[in-house]
Amino acid sequence: MYRHSLGSARFQQRPEVLSAQERFPSIVSGEFAQFHIAALFVLAFALTGCSKISSNPTPPVTLTIKASESSIDEISDSDITFTVETENPVIVNTSVTLSLTGTATEGIDYELSATEVQIPAQQSSATVTLTPIRDWEAEQNESAVVSIQPSGNTQIAGSPSSATIRLNEGPIPRDYKESLSADLRVYSDLEVWNTFVSFELRVWNFGVVKSSPTSVQFVLRKDLRNSATTVYSRSLRVPELDSFSSFTLNIAVLLFSLPPNDTYYGFALLDRTPEETSDRSRIGWDYVGFSVNPNRRVAMECQQGDATALPGSTDPLYGRTVASAELWPKRICELGRNNRRGS
Repeated sequence: MYRHSLGSARFQQRPEVLSAQERFPSIVSGEFAQFHIAALFVLAFALTGCSKISSNPTPPVTLTIKASESSIDEISDSDITFTVETENPVIVNTSVTLSLTGTATEGIDYELSATEVQIPAQQSSATVTLTPIRDWEAEQNESAVVSIQPSGNTQIAGSPSSATIRLNEGPIPRDYKESLSADLRVYSDLEVWNTFVSFELRVWNFGVVKSSPTSVQFVLRKDLRNSATTVYSRSLRVPELDSFSSFTLNIAVLLFSLPPNDTYYGFALLDRTPEETSDRSRIGWDYVGFSVNPNRRVAMECQQGDATALPGSTDPLYGRTVASAELWPKRICELGRNNRRGS
């Protein structure tokens, strides 16, 4: 900084402003630079030491497991809870793998909600549930063992490291298969028109279990018992059916495609599904019939009525004596019904 005096051109340096050499001789001489470098070495060493300390692994957690019950009935509607615990809350989310052993089979005798649990950070436990399955097999009581599988060096199996429960065999009711079975039946209905006959096939599932997709075959024959007399055959797909639900199919057969002066029997057959486990489930079977005159008009049609035939009576289509009121429904036959319907 400089000061200017009026009337002269003389400048004077302020005495308090010194040179760098005068005020900080150590800086200029390099002594401070040497000290600065030494301080940086000390700081770097301190930071390196701290980082080594912070990188040390956390102590492994000790895991134990226990079951809420020691046994459960196969037919029970309850569950058993398995609790995986640590002595202290975990620092981070911790996954624990479980293994299954014992005489019982997972997926057949019981279901486990998960084979891996996660203990949340700042928590000390997690749970899974075991649900028994009714397998309806006559066998001895079985056991299920759920064990902890430690992961690497971060987990230690404590005591107890496994929990065992007993699955008690339940009674088997006589009608258990009916209680677990699908039951498909097919019913047919005949509708006559001037130029064709229409068959309505309705498939019902009277069981308590949903049925898988299957197929129904519709067949038209001159002789119900003789496959060589088949004049029409068609296979149709039936979708899966819930309990007490149905599915309807319609088939039309042109009358001019059939030889005149003859009688034809139409019936449907269902393929059995895997869910039809009961002996009472049987392949659905129902039929209708009609006669064609020389002009290819339907002269008579017969189909199932609402009533049931009495034992000893004769089925008008099947041509055999009714042996049981349960098995053989009464048939209703009408003449000339087609003449009242348009094409």
